[in-house]
Amino acid sequence: IAELIRIICQNVEKNDQKIILKELLTILLMNETNSFKKIINEHSIDLICIFCEAFAVIRIENLDILNCLEDSSRELVELSIGEYPQHINQFCASCLATLLNKTTNDQLLDKFVKEIKENYLSFIFKDCENLEINSIKIKYLHLISLLVKALGLRSHKSIYDLSNEYTKILYSTNEMISKETANRFGLIVNDHPYILSKSSFAINKPLFKHKFYSLSSTIIISNFQQSETTTQIKSVYLIAMCHLLENIPKSVLLTELPKVILMLVQSLSIESTQVKEAALLIWKNLIDDESKTVSNYLISLIPALLNSADYSHSMKVRMLSMECLNKLTKYEYHKVFPFKKEVLKKIEMLLDDKKRAVRKLAVKCRNCWFLMST
Repeated sequence: IAELIRIICQNVEKNDQKIILKELLTILLMNETNSFKKIINEHSIDLICIFCEAFAVIRIENLDILNCLEDSSRELVELSIGEYPQHINQFCASCLATLLNKTTNDQLLDKFVKEIKENYLSFIFKDCENLEINSIKIKYLHLISLLVKALGLRSHKSIYDLSNEYTKILYSTNEMISKETANRFGLIVNDHPYILSKSSFAINKPLFKHKFYSLSSTIIISNFQQSETTTQIKSVYLIAMCHLLENIPKSVLLTELPKVILMLVQSLSIESTQVKEAALLIWKNLIDDESKTVSNYLISLIPALLNSADYSHSMKVRMLSMECLNKLTKYEYHKVFPFKKEVLKKIEMLLDDKKRAVRKLAVKCRNCWFLMST
């Protein structure tokens, strides 16, 4: 029902949308007070999902149907971090991010930015690895991630400070929180079908992904180079960087390549399926361009691809590795030929892979390298 109402609200004219949303408020609230908590207290807890889905696509012109946007926003914060089912927390966090992205109330935005810095981020940075506290921190982290995206999309003046502070969570001593933060870089830069998207009438100014990359990547690269050699620490930076690189324009990626290419090569040696898959997708995209920068790193790249080609934990990793190796046969002969014997030996092992799709791709890859000539 929630999804159906959201689709209707998303596709009607602004006046019709206003009527529908007003009716929803009237049916459940029965008074002039727009209280999200009242819905939970007096009705089924899942009915809040209907409101959150509908308000995710509210038009800027219709925000005035909430009598007090600040009070509604405060309640949504409580519902986002309170002891409710996870889907309720996430629905409410998304709804709050949508309202703050679309509001024209600059004073309200400034208040929330101050709260994010002084309360939310300071709580995340508290040195405590208690499981109960960690679960609350993850709720805060999800909320902060969406608010950073909401403010970034509208190019709010605070995004520079917030991006830096958010990126610093990556080198938290709390491994669970640093890993969750790395994964939520994807939440910030990936496009969602309707949450904070153009199709849901969100304010979406150009170059947000590029700006966020510029603000975050310098810190990530610097800390990656200075970090210890443990897999856990390095994988956190690599996951975050892969999310960023996947979502910037290819022209920007090629420009930034000299800075990040060593990270991308090293990511193939990290024993993490998530890191390997993300890095291989980027490599596959880069290799297509037959870039001179990529060509200069073949001596490190090809052995790394061969190492991933028989990665037993993921069929996707094995297939992506062979697809990359396949494309490398188009590079300068004198640079790839020295690896021919080693590649053929490795690919021959994959001809007996337990997955038919892998065996089929191995045959194709082996033929390309076997027939490679001047």
